[in-house]
Amino acid sequence: MPYIDNNIKLDFKDVLIRPKRSTLKSRADVDLTRQFLFRNSKKTYEGIP
Repeated sequence: MPYIDNNIKLDFKDVLIRPKRSTLKSRADVDLTRQFLFRNSKKTYEGIP
């Protein structure tokens, strides 16, 4: 005999936080550079992590 599952299944409409739509037109517009400040040496690094 087949098993019938009566549990509730959640979907995106059931989630309170919805993903934001991107304002970028292309993936080439994404800027990956970040700036890091190292606490002990007080030096900074700027680049792609």
